[in-house]
Amino acid sequence: YRRLAQVQGMGGMPNLGDPQSAARGYREAAALLESIGGSTARDPRERIWLAETYVRLGNYESDPARKKALLQRSRDLIEGIAPERHAGVVALGTFNVVWGAISNDQLAAKDFAAAEASKRKALTATEAALRLEPGNLDVSRNLSLNYKTLGAIIQTLGRHDEALSLYEMAIVLDADRVARQPQQPLR
Repeated sequence: YRRLAQVQGMGGMPNLGDPQSAARGYREAAALLESIGGSTARDPRERIWLAETYVRLGNYESDPARKKALLQRSRDLIEGIAPERHAGVVALGTFNVVWGAISNDQLAAKDFAAAEASKRKALTATEAALRLEPGNLDVSRNLSLNYKTLGAIIQTLGRHDEALSLYEMAIVLDADRVARQPQQPLR
């Protein structure tokens, strides 16, 4: 159901343009994951998948209170899980998605200190993923975006030298991706 929802209407990815079906798919995925243990599952991967599913489902939620509740549920699910213990690229990517969404919500609320802390968690997971697969251009792109976003947050907080350093790291990653695959315009 998660994969089907992505194909049907996940934003930022090629899809069939059917957001209502995508939302139904994410609801089905959440129901199935909840039925096999959800937040009490012994296998942390199940909690990680459920957390990402809640974030994705929240992208289709028009009620801000329900979207915030889904983000909080996501956070509760992954809060005690150490990304380095589940050091697969997929699990680390999920940490990036969840903490990135939480950071975006905090940015919208202008809670820059909390947004910085959450974005650093997303960044840590993405750096670990790139160490596992240094040639993975999608992970490289996500890491670059995390550097840029964290740089903007830190710049807003007045720490310009630190922000500049993050922007420079993003430039290195971007230049490397373009050199590796210049025909890929979205990289």
